[in-house]
Amino acid sequence: MPATRHLPNPESADLIALTREIAAKELAPNAADAERTETFPREVFATLGRAGLLTLPYPEEFGGGAQPYEVYLQVLEEIGAVWASVGVGVSVHALSCFPLFAYGTDEQRAEWLPGMLSGEQLGAYCLSEAHAGSDPAAMRAKAVRDGDSYVLNGAKAWTTHGGEADFYTVMARTADTGSRGISCFHVPAGTPGLEFDEPEDKMGLMGSTTATVRLVDARVPAANLIGHEGQGLSIALAGLDAGRLGIAAVATGLRRPPQGRRPPLRPRGVHRQAGRHRQRDEGDDRRRPGPRRRRLHPRLPGGALHARGQGHADLRGHEPDPAPGHLPPPRPLTSDGLITVGMIPDGAILDG
Repeated sequence: MPATRHLPNPESADLIALTREIAAKELAPNAADAERTETFPREVFATLGRAGLLTLPYPEEFGGGAQPYEVYLQVLEEIGAVWASVGVGVSVHALSCFPLFAYGTDEQRAEWLPGMLSGEQLGAYCLSEAHAGSDPAAMRAKAVRDGDSYVLNGAKAWTTHGGEADFYTVMARTADTGSRGISCFHVPAGTPGLEFDEPEDKMGLMGSTTATVRLVDARVPAANLIGHEGQGLSIALAGLDAGRLGIAAVATGLRRPPQGRRPPLRPRGVHRQAGRHRQRDEGDDRRRPGPRRRRLHPRLPGGALHARGQGHADLRGHEPDPAPGHLPPPRPLTSDGLITVGMIPDGAILDG
């Protein structure tokens, strides 16, 4: 049974139609090449910003689209169906704007929000640390008050748009009082001491830069504190309540099959793989192709088989059907024996 959209008015339907048009004309022609070459599509975000699609859930007085979340999420679904890296980026940018919008002062909003919501600037969200992913209260990054400034030191892992963003919404510890000792800061790109590691080598979303952000005596004005000291964790979690919905919308779009194809009822290849296992166990003596015929593409999701003569690779993130006689390569294992599925960018899953 096909899904039925629930939109509050005809204008919302027009917005979805506009999103589909932009996705088809501006995103689809560039997605495969950008993913293949790991190129960050900055101009695409500028295009979405000029169309008013980058920050739909925020009020018009600050440059937002004043759209309800049910409409914004369907816009994300449309973007994610064509280019998941961009859909994730839009969601993370909206998440990065939330602390300033919800907890900033009138002066802070007037100074920063118009540029953030117009598409002129792109944001990043810095919460997780390598040792504190699902437990942000254990973070070690610190912000020490020094006169009219705060000096920040620490590292933020898996940051979407790390090294590409114009501003960073950073959570750092201002007191050793557990979850009540974390504060939120607006850190502009170009701040001395704001440094970035090389982007992560991921299994998918290659057009979305994910990197560790390092703060080395990074000094920001005290006026860049968002909310009050000790309020940072509650600000971060409030943002994630909505941010996770954004990533779910992108995933919903990603799950949609290309136009004209029926939705698969199960993960492709699962039962066929199991059948080949059974045939071999039962003594199937068909000769397997030699290892030289089995080629892996190092940049395709999950180590997908190379397209030439061995199935096809779907750059939206799906793994291909295995070619006859071939099984997908085993997932790599971490030191603790867990299967490594891929890096989790900050703001993408755990943080939004």
